[in-house]
Amino acid sequence: PPLDRPRGLLSLFTDGEVRRLLGNGGDAYGAAAFRAAQASLNGIDPTARSLWVDAKTQLAEQLLMKVDKATMAASLEARCPFLDQRLVEYVAALPTALKLSPQGGKLVLRQALRGLVPDALLDRPKHGFEVPIRDWLLGELRPLVGDLLLAGGARVHAYLDARFVRQRWQRLVARRDQQLAKQVWALLGFALWYERRGGAAREAHVGAASA
Repeated sequence: PPLDRPRGLLSLFTDGEVRRLLGNGGDAYGAAAFRAAQASLNGIDPTARSLWVDAKTQLAEQLLMKVDKATMAASLEARCPFLDQRLVEYVAALPTALKLSPQGGKLVLRQALRGLVPDALLDRPKHGFEVPIRDWLLGELRPLVGDLLLAGGARVHAYLDARFVRQRWQRLVARRDQQLAKQVWALLGFALWYERRGGAAREAHVGAASA
């Protein structure tokens, strides 16, 4: 459905996969929050609506948060000049045809920089900043995956369906697919957090309750 498309493009798991993973039929992957963000935008151009939702969710809760943590961890102050309030307001008011067309995206930016930077940079295909998580998981991190996600006594199975987790891993080993690698990476991150924070807190709570 149109209101779910922005979330679908950003999600690592489908709604059905989330329900299998968590073993419940509740709201999957923040669906209600994404729909609420779009509730007042009915009738607005779909591209403009998607950009607005992206700014209110992915930009604030993911990208900027990661930039801030990564730079502050290295004692650096990062600035995002394209997020100047006046520039954001100006670009938001531009027609969609200037933002996305058969000629590609970022048309205004490319035109503004033409002659200031080499054409080879302006005209090349978009290139993401991927990290080799698939190679890490199947290589040096494989023992950690075994201990925290696959072992029969893995504590994270208290929240994540063990069969589903093992299926994700087996498919990754067989297919070496990048999307599967991202899913396992997310699961491993949760397992690490649970070991260091949630698991310890839960055990302390159980110990206090039985004392």
